[in-house]
Amino acid sequence: MFKSFRFITAVLALILTAGILSACSQTRDTHGNLLTQERIELISVGQSSKADVIRAIGTPTTKAAFNDNIWYYIGLETVRQGFLDPKVENRQIYMAQFNENGRLATFAPVEGEALDIPIVSRETPTHGTELTVLEQFVGNLGRFNSDMNEDRQAR
Repeated sequence: MFKSFRFITAVLALILTAGILSACSQTRDTHGNLLTQERIELISVGQSSKADVIRAIGTPTTKAAFNDNIWYYIGLETVRQGFLDPKVENRQIYMAQFNENGRLATFAPVEGEALDIPIVSRETPTHGTELTVLEQFVGNLGRFNSDMNEDRQAR
């Protein structure tokens, strides 16, 4: 019996150690459209149409708000270590601009450091909807038992 207890303890310790080590492994996530150099080489400025660009590198992540001839390809690769917040490992932003004939006029990476805006999970406060208990009680009087109110009106 003592040997089986040691065996079970050793197996449980091994499972626990494997679980702890797997929780510390890295997790990679890709968001958006990360472009590779091979895909970028499939398009050519002055010759590629909008359809050619979509076939080669995919649909754009977004388009300019007031100009359908400007497309943005945004890609982000993050690495998460265990339960820690993810860290950005690779960030790409490319801008494709088309002329009035629908041909690719420019295709270049957007330079500059992006802002790291933290995501907040709490709710945005809205003003004007705070009611006291008395206001809630008085406001709900007469709202319920609509069947009884309809029966009274029918008589």
